[in-house]
This record gives sequence, structure tokens and C-alpha cells, in this order.
Amino acid sequence: MLSVIFACAHLGVLDKAKWIHIYADKNGFEGALPINNLAKCGSLERARGVFEKITRRNVISWTSMINAFSIHEYTNRPLSLFHKMKETHIKPHGVTFMGVLYACSHARLVEEGRKIFASMINEHKITPKHEYYGCMVELFGRANLMSEAIETVETMPLAPNVVIWGSLMVACQIHGESELGEFAAKRLFELEPDHDGAFVLLSNVYAKERKWQDVGS
Repeated sequence: MLSVIFACAHLGVLDKAKWIHIYADKNGFEGALPINNLAKCGSLERARGVFEKITRRNVISWTSMINAFSIHEYTNRPLSLFHKMKETHIKPHGVTFMGVLYACSHARLVEEGRKIFASMINEHKITPKHEYYGCMVELFGRANLMSEAIETVETMPLAPNVVIWGSLMVACQIHGESELGEFAAKRLFELEPDHDGAFVLLSNVYAKERKWQDVGS
């Protein structure tokens, strides 16, 4: 149900999904839809106002507000809200951790990210999927800890996919790691030949190295 709510907010089809809103309020998802919709539209303070008015907050409403702050790249608010949620003895789920790890990545909070990722696995018994490893790769990469980003890719129990190579490629772009970025982009192309980001990065690398014959190929 949470994924349906998030999808409706993301696609902007709220006018066609009023029944979801009614169902959500009756089944423990109170506030989740308007929080996500308002955040998507840039009205973060209004989203926060909806959250503050919720009388019976559950993991869905907490997660919605955490993710709202995260997508607007606030640094401390998602983490502060996450810890407050845990103080109320509400157990976070996978979507909660995704929002918090995303916030850690963009704020380059490496140690906090490590602890939260370990807590997700060891304390809450959530098995990480590609998206979670992607957050860790991007976290290490943004902090210019490229060796740890590579180690994460090499040791993760899943085969690297578009998410993983894309996260590594983004980190390489930030820090000008042309050789590693080229490697990640090529792996990305193997999985998704029409990926625009990989094409742009490779073109820039080839142009910088004056490999004109490869630009646009």
C-alpha cells in the first residue's frame, strides 16, 4: 500500500486516486498521501504541518515525513526525526531506512550511515536490496572514499546492477575520477545501452583525453 501511495504522489495522479486516500486514512496510512504529495510539490512546511497534526503516528507517517525531508536534501532533520521515531518505540521498515541512508549520502555522514546500515541488518533483520547498497556506494563515493565504494561493490552478495554502477558513476563525476567513472559507465552501458548519464560521462572522459574517435560512439 505504501508503494502505491508513493507512486501516486510521484506521478501526480492524485485527482484519480481519491479512493486510495480514503482507504489509507481508514487503514493506518493517515497523512502519508498528503505529506508525500506536498513534499513533491515543494511545500515542505505544509507537509510538516500535516505531519504535526497527525494524532496517531505510525511507521508510515513517520517514514513519509523522513523521506520528505530527505528528498529536499535536508541533512539533520531526517536523522533527528528517525531517532525521535525510535524513541517512541516504532520500528522502522525498509522504506524508512532508504530515506535515512539517502540523507546520510547527500550530507556525507559516513559514520552515521555505517551505523544505520548495520542496524538495519543486525538489529532489524532487513536484508539489503540493490537500492540500499547503492546508497552506501554513493555515500562512500561522495565522501571521496572510493576504495570503500569499490569494496562495497565487490563484496555485496548481489550482482551489481544499474543502481550500483549508476551510484558509483555519480561519485566519480563529483570527484573527477575519470578512469573509474569510465569503468562504471561501461558496466552501466552493458546493462542499459540507452542510459543518458553514462553516455554523457563517457563523452566527457573521451573529450578530456582527446579520444575524439570515441566521442559520440
